[in-house]
Amino acid sequence: MSICAKCVAPLTGGWARYHSASAGRTFLVRLARFIHIMLIRRKSIEAQANTKAGPNRRRQQLEADASKPRKIKYAPVTLSELEGVRYLHFGTEWVQGAMRIRKPDWIELEYAQQMMAWMLFNRDPRHIVQLGLGTGALTKFSYRQFAQAQVTAVELNPAVITICHSMFKLPEPDERLMILESDAMDFIVHAASHSSPAGLAFIVSSSADSMPGMCAAP
Repeated sequence: MSICAKCVAPLTGGWARYHSASAGRTFLVRLARFIHIMLIRRKSIEAQANTKAGPNRRRQQLEADASKPRKIKYAPVTLSELEGVRYLHFGTEWVQGAMRIRKPDWIELEYAQQMMAWMLFNRDPRHIVQLGLGTGALTKFSYRQFAQAQVTAVELNPAVITICHSMFKLPEPDERLMILESDAMDFIVHAASHSSPAGLAFIVSSSADSMPGMCAAP
């Protein structure tokens, strides 16, 4: 709260004339009353403003902001090459995926090879899902290796999908291969609505500074 100098001047101007203790107490009482009146006036002004704008204006503004679509900020998609291997990065030195240029359908990285260990136990999968595309190594291998299987890849970042097609030899979608630009969580939540339930799911949840991977059987 701000108090104008002109309003306070009548109270302070005569302070020099008050020398006794009683006069000082009288001044303080008058000052306290003045401040009290100013606070009441301020609350009245705020109440009028709320009435004109609507008492729920702040709540409505918050609800409007929450209803706006969330703008996702993606890490920049970058590439590097070394000794015949092309690497995918998300703006850092961390490797998010790789492809040997002369063997585009081969799984280059060891951790990705380990994620295919399920082949020892399931030789005839019907539907394979990859959540997070990376370089598409697992998707390409599954698509080539299992000619009877439906293969689905779910990727949120459209730039990753584009670069997989242009730089990592990912085939175009057809009757067996489906590439979805979507949030993996939405895909899981609405799994019951899919025409063919997944028999195997690869989870490649990469970030700019990490590269975890996991294989699961629903």
